Amino acid sequence: MVLLYTLGLRLLGTGQPADSGGERTQYSEETPRSGSTPPAAYLGAGVCFAVCIAAVLTGIWMTIPQFH
Repeated sequence: MVLLYTLGLRLLGTGQPADSGGERTQYSEETPRSGSTPPAAYLGAGVCFAVCIAAVLTGIWMTIPQFH
């Protein structure tokens, strides 16, 4: 669960670096939070977070006997 949540956060932190003029930067100048996040990364993060939410809700459902 922790790994899936961390992977989701990491996917949200990706981006293609761009300098102030809109040109792509060199690899040595890249930072993890520069640029915009690609749509595939948003999708992957959403899947990771959805699995985490489903696991938490399943655990709550299995713990509380009134829900059965």
